[in-house]
Amino acid sequence: IIYYAESMRSLIKTLKFIYRAIPVYVLRATAKLLAKPLDIHGRTLIIAPHPDDEVLGCAGLIQRLVKEQEEVHVLIMTGGEASHTGCCNIEHNIIKSERRQLSKKALGELGVIEQHIYFLNFTDGDISFSDKEQVIQLRHYIKQLNPTNILVPRSDEGWKDHIETNKLITSIAHEEDKYSVYEYCVWFWFYYDWIINWKDSRILQLNSDEHQQKITSINTYLTPKAPCGKPWCGTLPSAMVYANRWNNEIYFNVKLYFF
Repeated sequence: IIYYAESMRSLIKTLKFIYRAIPVYVLRATAKLLAKPLDIHGRTLIIAPHPDDEVLGCAGLIQRLVKEQEEVHVLIMTGGEASHTGCCNIEHNIIKSERRQLSKKALGELGVIEQHIYFLNFTDGDISFSDKEQVIQLRHYIKQLNPTNILVPRSDEGWKDHIETNKLITSIAHEEDKYSVYEYCVWFWFYYDWIINWKDSRILQLNSDEHQQKITSINTYLTPKAPCGKPWCGTLPSAMVYANRWNNEIYFNVKLYFF
């Protein structure tokens, strides 16, 4: 009976993965067919709602820019402290500390110097486009760093913090006609929206070294375990992790309109 139960659980897990993986293959094939090559140069600021988003979505681009001796800055908005909600009683400050150390390690592996990694103290799960204090803080960093490019999660990522981050940054970028804004993909592969503006899509093909380093840096986040036995970043869906281990990265050019 135990063997049968374990077999059924394994089968269900496999079927769930296949169900989620099929759209990933379709999106990948479409992107390779329709997306233009990504061409980004200049100082680049990557905005991540949680520690790990920047690596899942942009590890290849980060490596490419560093090799081209372009400045890469990463701003992580929360400590990801809600990753163990409903799992265990680990204190939030401990989770934040551990996840931020993993950020420094993973980004260091990609070539980002520690002085270019910034941590804000927004509450995980409570990033809000309507929060004036958050707007002020983000505007300060953007003006101070004065990047050529700003990268944010897609507006249809399915997670509130990702959606609100997109709204916050694009609204600030609307204020001045000086930034190129791109969306990167993290949960895009999992909470996909079939109404996609592919004409604004861009693709970055990773070489074998970049791809392997991306996988290594993802594992830097996923391998260390909290006392409960789960990764510090929580248990991410296997299909979502699989999608982001691809040897290509997809970005979308955001059109900003000025009046």
